[in-house]
Amino acid sequence: MTMQTFLGELLDTGFALERFVEPRATEAARRVDESRYLKTHRTPFFVAVRMRKNEASRHGFDGPRRPGS
Repeated sequence: MTMQTFLGELLDTGFALERFVEPRATEAARRVDESRYLKTHRTPFFVAVRMRKNEASRHGFDGPRRPGS
């Protein structure tokens, strides 16, 4: 699954992207293993996303229910 598909499906179902992080190898990692650093510096092995469910999606498309309605 591509990142576009993964995030697109979440966004299409009412989630909002709050944060997207691609951790990268640090200079300290370069001193330990230069070849691994070069590989992980360009292509992260994982990403971290923070998603939030939109209020409208929590309550349906009509918005939150009001008492008595």
